[in-house]
Amino acid sequence: MQDMQLLNEGFALMGLGMGFVFVFLTVLVIVTTLM
Repeated sequence: MQDMQLLNEGFALMGLGMGFVFVFLTVLVIVTTLM
């Protein structure tokens, strides 16, 4: 049970990181398009 909780936390952290990178790239593209 402990391993599953750790795995879920890892997945949540990975998803958060991916989302942050995705948003960062999107903002970067929008800014470069507007320049």
